[in-house]
Amino acid sequence: MLHKRTQSALRLQPQQIYTLNYEGKRAFYVVEGCCDRMNTLHDAAGYAQCAPSGGITGKGDRRCPAPLPPRDQMQLVWERAK
Repeated sequence: MLHKRTQSALRLQPQQIYTLNYEGKRAFYVVEGCCDRMNTLHDAAGYAQCAPSGGITGKGDRRCPAPLPPRDQMQLVWERAK
């Protein structure tokens, strides 16, 4: 996922990436840093599936079939250096 972002887009790097179990499968939750950007849920292959949060309303794109598990059931796998 991260390797697809170009050098010119480094300022647009996500804030954090978590791994989690979503509907019985491994998934990744990408939390963006700012500016009403969607926080996306990716499948194990890295393909974006939906946006459970973020955006102007904070409620994502409303296409996710189920809510995310609580943060204590997610594991942080990457965090942008400050």
